[in-house]
Amino acid sequence: MLFRSKNFYKNDYLSLKEGLTEEETENILTSALLNWSLNSKTTVEIISDNLASIQLINTTYTGGAHGAHQESIRNLNLSEKSALEIYDVFTEDGLIILPTLIDKRFRSVYKIDANVSLGDWGIFGAQIETTSEQFQLHKKGISFMPICFGISFTK
Repeated sequence: MLFRSKNFYKNDYLSLKEGLTEEETENILTSALLNWSLNSKTTVEIISDNLASIQLINTTYTGGAHGAHQESIRNLNLSEKSALEIYDVFTEDGLIILPTLIDKRFRSVYKIDANVSLGDWGIFGAQIETTSEQFQLHKKGISFMPICFGISFTK
C-alpha cells in the first residue's frame, strides 16, 4: 500500500513539472498542490488472554477542500479467532437499555440537561444512537463511537 501510494504521488509530482520553467518548478515544491499526506495508526489493546481490541485510524489529504478520516475498531475473541459483535457483549435486556445509558452519559459529559432537546445542540435525533460495529472494549469498560463523538463507560 505504501509503495503504491509513494509511486502515485511521485508520478503525480513529475506530471505537474512537465512544461514548467525552472522558476515554476522551484515554486511547485512549496505549492499547496503538494501538501498530500497519508497517516495511519494501529493500536492493539490486549484486554485478557482471550480478548483484544484493534483500532485503525487513517487520515489522508490529496488536495482540494477536504481531507478524509476513517476509524475502524475490531474487538476479537482470540480463543475462537472471531470478531465480537455487540450481541456477544450485551444481553437482550442490556441492548434495550443501552441507548438510554448512552444518552445519559453523553448529556453528562457535555453538561446537557435531561430536558433540553439534543436538536438544539446540533444533534440530529431525539436520542444518541450507536451501531453494533462502533464499540471498543477496554480493560476498564467500553467506549461507543457514534459518528461525531466517543462515549466511555468505565469502572
